[in-house]
Amino acid sequence: MQVEDPGGKILGAYLPVPEDVADPIGDARSGTVSFALPLRLLGRIDGRTRFTILAGAQDDHGGAGIGEFRTVAEKAGEWNGGGRQGGSNVYDRLDAGKRKP
Repeated sequence: MQVEDPGGKILGAYLPVPEDVADPIGDARSGTVSFALPLRLLGRIDGRTRFTILAGAQDDHGGAGIGEFRTVAEKAGEWNGGGRQGGSNVYDRLDAGKRKP
């Protein structure tokens, strides 16, 4: 998990540790991911605040870091996710916040 500003600067990141196996942030049975962020990473939140959450599978290329979104193809394979319908490796997207005219 990574929080970036609009320019792509990383403000905060979560790197898995071995203990996360016993208490993961995702639940495959329910298809959910649950986490909390310190508000200081998001800045001031008001009625004009907008943010986007992108969900994908991690691919750190063996580097034990956050890496990037794992490749998504039409069919799942050993090293790629499946179900691609466009040009993105993102599985899900949440746009939050109100848009003011």
